[in-house]
Amino acid sequence: MSTFAERLRTLRRAAGLSQTELAGDGLSPSYISLLEAGRRRPSPAVAAQLATKLGCSTTELLDGEPSEHQRRLQLELAYAELALRHDGADEAVSRLTDLLREPGLPGASSAEAGLLLARAQERTGDLPAAVATLTPLLERAIAGDPHLSVPRVAVHLCFCHSEAGNLTRAVTVGEHALEVCRQQNLERTDDYFMLASTVMLAYADLGDESHASSWAQQLIEDAREAGSQGGQAALYWNASLLAEREGRLSDALYLSRRALANLGELGDSRDLARLKLEVARVLLASDEPDVDEAGRLLEQVREAVHRLGSEVDLVELEELTSRVALLASDPVEAEAVARRATQHMPIEANARPLSLAYRALGDALAAQGRRPEAMEQWTTAVDLLGTANPGRATALSWRDLAERFRAAGDTEAAVNAYRAALDAAGVRDRTKAVLAVIAALEAGGAVVSKETELTRFTNP
Repeated sequence: MSTFAERLRTLRRAAGLSQTELAGDGLSPSYISLLEAGRRRPSPAVAAQLATKLGCSTTELLDGEPSEHQRRLQLELAYAELALRHDGADEAVSRLTDLLREPGLPGASSAEAGLLLARAQERTGDLPAAVATLTPLLERAIAGDPHLSVPRVAVHLCFCHSEAGNLTRAVTVGEHALEVCRQQNLERTDDYFMLASTVMLAYADLGDESHASSWAQQLIEDAREAGSQGGQAALYWNASLLAEREGRLSDALYLSRRALANLGELGDSRDLARLKLEVARVLLASDEPDVDEAGRLLEQVREAVHRLGSEVDLVELEELTSRVALLASDPVEAEAVARRATQHMPIEANARPLSLAYRALGDALAAQGRRPEAMEQWTTAVDLLGTANPGRATALSWRDLAERFRAAGDTEAAVNAYRAALDAAGVRDRTKAVLAVIAALEAGGAVVSKETELTRFTNP
């Protein structure tokens, strides 16, 4: 971009602005057209006004060189991203928080820093902080900030809401963002399908699995017609999760491999690493688990999870690795790995993944004949699961714990876990009134109907 006219045109297009939008109230679109044609040169005041809208410095717009301030901002952002890529999420949070406090931060730098900060906060397991960072960013995107994508910000925000256990909020935010995307004609983009896939899974986790399954089939067809590879990957992935929860393990494995085929062509990413974890989970969920293939997948993905994943991803990696070790008849190794899983996050951070980690630790201890210690870890898993969202996934986890307690001979704990599984699946207790009458009659008490009471009141 050797001339001012070329720089103005390129920066305007990069910001997603038309000539009319760049002109705003103070300038005319025809004047912008003359500037881009090289037939006018702006005054310093006009150049500053344009630079502010374009998210760059006046020096960069007029001379093609970023200002010293902008160079420093770019350097800070680069350092923060480098820290995030190399297991320094806490350092990235500190740097980006300081950067966002600076006055007069250009729009592009503010957007980039905010998105990076949310990623760093999620990596550390601080989901409420990530939600607090992303919420105003989504509001800016919906309001038309050219530096922010509605579906991309919404995907991350809905994911954080879901991981934090606020599924209703995830659905509400996601549905609103999808409507905005439709208004902006984004229905056939990768980002739209990824957002729809995230909302679809939140519906399933809330217990509306029939809606989620039918919607998944329609979305997959739409994504295939649109040629959206990333969208198909996300949809196949979440459809495999639904199939696994419904016990359709062959379907789950087929769908997850379709997701891998689509996502693998898009290059190394955190999503690809997390998907491989999910495939390993499906392989281990069968009555005859494929331990060897699951183990190979976990080894393939280990470096990527440590490099790109969050604390939750690390917990899931270690929990699955512990299960592989146990199924390979190495309970000592399974114990060591499970203990690592329980130490990645504070116990109040994320209920369900940690519950699985403590369950794995209990399994390893039980396999070594250390039953009292195993019961202690399974009880911790119960306490954690008690704060998780209802839904089929949570119901399955309760059922898994119930079977362990039953096998250990703790009938009371097993019955409580079975009941919790039914509650999580939405199977409500309809026996309270009948059982209350039976108990009263068995105790010899009088049971008086409402009609009898009314008659006695009106005819003394």
